[in-house]
Amino acid sequence: GLISDVCTASTLFILLSDLFDMITLDQCAQLFKYLDKNVETWKSEMFYNAGKNYLLRMCNDLLRRLSKSRNTVFCGQIQLFLAHLFPLEEKSGLNLMSNFNMENMISYNKNPDQCEFNKKKICKYFCVVSIEFVIMVNTFDALIILSDITIDYNLYKKFWTLQEYFKNPTRCYGTGAWKTFTGCASGVFGCFKSFKLSQVKMPADNQKNQNFKQECCFAKYLTSDKLFNLQLSDSNFRRNVLVQFLILFQYLTSHVKFKLSGHVLSEDQISWIADATKTVYELLEETPTDGELFAKTVKHTLDREENWIAWKNDGCASFIKKKNAPTQNIVPPHNSRKRNIGMDLKSNSKVMKLGNPEMTKLWNLCLDNELACKSQDRNFVADMSVYFSQAMEQLDPSASIEESYKLINNSTFAWKSLRLLASQSPAFFSQMHANATPIKNIPRYLELMLNKLNKELPVIIEDKKITENNTGSESSSQENDDEMMASDEQFQDFVVKIGNNWKALARIVLKDEGVVKEIEEQNLPSDESCFEVIDEWKVTG
Repeated sequence: GLISDVCTASTLFILLSDLFDMITLDQCAQLFKYLDKNVETWKSEMFYNAGKNYLLRMCNDLLRRLSKSRNTVFCGQIQLFLAHLFPLEEKSGLNLMSNFNMENMISYNKNPDQCEFNKKKICKYFCVVSIEFVIMVNTFDALIILSDITIDYNLYKKFWTLQEYFKNPTRCYGTGAWKTFTGCASGVFGCFKSFKLSQVKMPADNQKNQNFKQECCFAKYLTSDKLFNLQLSDSNFRRNVLVQFLILFQYLTSHVKFKLSGHVLSEDQISWIADATKTVYELLEETPTDGELFAKTVKHTLDREENWIAWKNDGCASFIKKKNAPTQNIVPPHNSRKRNIGMDLKSNSKVMKLGNPEMTKLWNLCLDNELACKSQDRNFVADMSVYFSQAMEQLDPSASIEESYKLINNSTFAWKSLRLLASQSPAFFSQMHANATPIKNIPRYLELMLNKLNKELPVIIEDKKITENNTGSESSSQENDDEMMASDEQFQDFVVKIGNNWKALARIVLKDEGVVKEIEEQNLPSDESCFEVIDEWKVTG
């Protein structure tokens, strides 16, 4: 249906997820065979991106429903399916933070009064025990020699206490916990050394009837005190515990990226781990069957594990190399400067035809784009005498123009006027000093500026003509004007001498009681008020 565009890719996975939620566990096992059989299909580009999250969520929900002890095979099939489906560097299955499974609880009998241990000395004897802890003469593979040793509750408690350290190795970094761990480990090592397991050959008749090697794997330990004697006599159980020691020792001595700064072993602890590791390998070599081969295999596996630890510390980079683009056909870049179209047209003296007469005419007006941008024809800034002519006429009292209709009250005209004055009139910056107050009434300010320009505009035009004819004479006249102007220090001395008499100066210079009253309402100090009078005088002339 997906190939025929009948449904989307996610529809299939939603349907499967709903089915797994509705059916029983036995039916889930049958349906899961369909998923496992088509794992290569789910890894294809058509299905993977659309269904990977659905499949992961569906498998995790199944694992929560299953029992780890009763549904061990089904749980393993789900884990293998996820391992085949996702790439090795998939972040969801890497445990980047190196967290431990703290939910794996090992419960054992913690009441010594309820334990049924034989606390008397056990005499030397031979006992045949199968891997499944059932005395079966025809399936034995090891002969257990029990020495003079007492198996009591103390040994039982030490043995199962070690599981707390195996599932959470960080407990070993505590001082008190480390002493407890070493005491329990030493007790177990002593027990294993005393309980020697010797390999025996099966009778010829049994070898003919049993041509297979029995292999058993227990997903969960049986912690009953009644089974403890038999567990110590089982070679597979002993190997599992010894390998757990090696895994713990490797974690404690290896560099792990997410270890806390305080998780550091002392020299005595490192020395103890080295001796304990040697003891564990010796016990593995003494454990039948094929003890030496098993010990070498475990050591080789843990050595290879160092590579995986380094890979994880480096961020779990992908093992698949990215394909590099072929370099044989790549043309090296040309370092010469790129010529523009105008240079080509100028050198060849040809007309650039753009397929349209008007476009061709516009393009060929000027071959040099930079010169075309600097042309005087592109200067659209109007002259002050032309731009302010109508506004100046409106300021004439004889024109009888109402205040609301004057251009100076138009916000657009005011904004353009200020920009034009800033670019062409030096009087615009006459009030730019430290003690100047900001402009509050722009129309009134423009009225003052236009009255001043109305007087100075002929002089400015004449100065422009002189500038065009003789630049040198203009510069000399400008120097003379600068000499005639008062300096800032002279103005400062003048203001100090005037002091509180600034009102008399204002009435003489400004001749406008309204302006004097406006300055007085600002409640400024006498020196600043005097500066305001001088600024108004500069503007009004």
